[in-house]
Amino acid sequence: MKQWTVLFGVLVSAASLATATLAQTRNRRLPETAFPHEKDPIAQYKKYIQRVPFLYHTWGRMVLAKARTSATLELLLNDYRKPIGYDEFTRYTLSQLFGRYFDAFAWTEQFAELRQKYDGPGDMWLWINTLALSGDDKDNAVVAQFIRETKNVQHKGAAIAALALRQRQVVIDVIPEVCAEFPRKNKPGERRLLV
Repeated sequence: MKQWTVLFGVLVSAASLATATLAQTRNRRLPETAFPHEKDPIAQYKKYIQRVPFLYHTWGRMVLAKARTSATLELLLNDYRKPIGYDEFTRYTLSQLFGRYFDAFAWTEQFAELRQKYDGPGDMWLWINTLALSGDDKDNAVVAQFIRETKNVQHKGAAIAALALRQRQVVIDVIPEVCAEFPRKNKPGERRLLV
């Protein structure tokens, strides 16, 4: 009984500490320099990327992404290719920024090249966010054909998720075909991935 009392006390203490920390975090404002008020986003990015904490790296990358130029995109693509520390977190964050800020059709070729080089399990968020960028019917048909033809279940799942993000009808048309070629029972990981 004493063990449960101690455990309950520890849990209550941890919960109150977490609540206090969250309250302080919510009241803390981002510094004004975290947003692109300077005329040169590249200079601001270089200033942030020299700092060690990952939060500064994220601010610098957000400044570049909000600029939406080919020069800033090239810097972000280089960051994805050769992350400066925090490899996994950097790639996830950059994938999210690509999907949020570079949604014009002009960037899709550069993202296609990046997807060809980075196609491992850790890069599927890149696939989902960059495949979901352009939304015309021709591009939807290309992604649907890719889903039908690819044998890589991770790529197939990422493409389905990208079409679902676009909220396109073609994803409903492709699902029965994917189900017809569902992975065998001896590959439960692949089955769960597609579900």
